Amino acid sequence: MDHVIDDKERVEVGRRLKEFRKENRLTQQKMASMIGYSSPYYSLIENGKAVNVNQRSFERIAKKLKINKTWLIEGVGEPAVDYVLAVDPFSDNIMIETEDHGVPLSSQTSRETLYTMLLNLPKLNTDELELLIDFAKTQKEMKQTEQNRLSE
Repeated sequence: MDHVIDDKERVEVGRRLKEFRKENRLTQQKMASMIGYSSPYYSLIENGKAVNVNQRSFERIAKKLKINKTWLIEGVGEPAVDYVLAVDPFSDNIMIETEDHGVPLSSQTSRETLYTMLLNLPKLNTDELELLIDFAKTQKEMKQTEQNRLSE
């Protein structure tokens, strides 16, 4: 059974969402869009006034934002989810490995993930930064090779 979210918890989760949004320089409209809610409804959530949300709702929000659900719901830990970035050079899939497992991402999800990673560049370790640079170089080389092939 779902944990019932009381008024105090709703306000705290809303405060953490607002904190996350402002730290990442996002508007309420962008946050609402990222999680699939209307702007007015997201505003109610952020202000702790949406009464029809439960723990499962907040877990889905955390998953869509790729943030730590324990931090969002309980205020424990850090907002960022620990992950390891990997690129499969054969399939061109970006892999994000979290505590659960590696998940190949669709191009739309890859774009969202890339956006999140770019916002968090200062938090990436040296190996992850080098991996991103290598991936970008490979993509540039592949594009150039394809353009050369087409122009011949």
